Amino acid sequence: MRRFKGFFATNTSTGSSDEGKPADFGFDPPTAPRQPSPVPSPPPPSPISRWMRRHGPCQWTLLTILLLVAGIIIVSLGLGLGLGLGLRPKPSIDEPTRASGSANLTGLVALDDGQKISKIFAYYLDSFQSIRRINFANSDWSREDAKETINVGPDGVRDASSLMALSYIVNSQLVWKVFFFDKKNILQESTYDNSTAKWIVGPLGNRQVSSSDSKSAGLTACYSEVFGDNYTPGISLFYGTPAGVQQLTFTIGNAAWKDGTFFPDLSGETGNECTSRNKSVLNLWGTSRDIVQVNGKPTRSLIHKYIELNDSVRARPTKKWLNSNVTYPALHYKSALSVITLEGAALRLVHVQLPNATIRELLVDGYAETSKLTGQFFDVKGANPRLETKLGTVIQETGVEDGREIHVLFEPDLSITPTKGNDGPKGSFVGRISDAVRSLNSNQWALTLVPIS
Repeated sequence: MRRFKGFFATNTSTGSSDEGKPADFGFDPPTAPRQPSPVPSPPPPSPISRWMRRHGPCQWTLLTILLLVAGIIIVSLGLGLGLGLGLRPKPSIDEPTRASGSANLTGLVALDDGQKISKIFAYYLDSFQSIRRINFANSDWSREDAKETINVGPDGVRDASSLMALSYIVNSQLVWKVFFFDKKNILQESTYDNSTAKWIVGPLGNRQVSSSDSKSAGLTACYSEVFGDNYTPGISLFYGTPAGVQQLTFTIGNAAWKDGTFFPDLSGETGNECTSRNKSVLNLWGTSRDIVQVNGKPTRSLIHKYIELNDSVRARPTKKWLNSNVTYPALHYKSALSVITLEGAALRLVHVQLPNATIRELLVDGYAETSKLTGQFFDVKGANPRLETKLGTVIQETGVEDGREIHVLFEPDLSITPTKGNDGPKGSFVGRISDAVRSLNSNQWALTLVPIS
């Protein structure tokens, strides 16, 4: 929020008062009687006086009223023009900026660059329902890509749409995909190829699949190098519907998406997350479709599913979704969900929201059927998130100390953490997205307000 200086100032000048002293008019009193001055001739009557004599007092009263009305109109027009040009009352510094910044219940997703470079990419939905990207590098958030236009097609992006983004390499070219719901509630994709340097709307929308109309409807996807009947690279995408969660699959090099598994036991109104491990195991994290009242508040439970895609692994059934023993009760009934997989360790960091709005980080150890909660968790202290916030989480390779830090992006409750004005880069507003950061070996969180357009 920009701070405006006042446009008006009252200048007053004061003189000294010699009250009680004789007035000095700058000349001496006369010593002889003055001669009477000749009486000047009266000035000729003004046009208004002649008009009044000719038309009488009634029509004069009418003219007075007309002049008063005209004056009021002129003053009103001038005041309206002045306000339109910016002569407004100065807003309070704590007043949330509704016209700029991310939209309420914005889509939000964070990911690394896939190259183990200390850089984070976060996509969010701004107040004009445009998808923007902001980067984190060298310990700072940069809006260098915020003006980038992501082609979303003729039907735009639905208010508060969930977002999903991923990247992969095909034929030595880095490809980015962003998934979203359009204003007709149809699932869409936009793809960026470094070889074309353009965002192009992909074939996903041709299927005309509809999602849940809930603003908290889940949307996630993951890339795997072992996929499909011929073990070729591909993408699994999961989205919420009124009846559960639906999977779609896409094999790299094909032109169409195909139906996958449907999960009627998962809620389509909450977040879900897909993660992959060792190229062959896909993990799906979601919440129960059933709602349970806990202390008078509606809650759901965490559910973890997995599937083995590689026939050469004999330790578990292949091509079949199974439930692990991981479950966690009493989540907010519209909780977002975001998971970080630690490379080189059988540990997943599962981020959820509790009924009191707290963001909790659960630790899950083991693989597939051996997955279990460790009993440890970290609450993001002092975050003050809004209820039903979207979550974007990622781990960054820092190159200092233990080398890794966890970022949890969320929307703060603006009644507690209001927008503080134009404190970020030029044209940005602070306070609509927050970033909670901790070192992998520490439970202390540091909070940063992210500058966004």
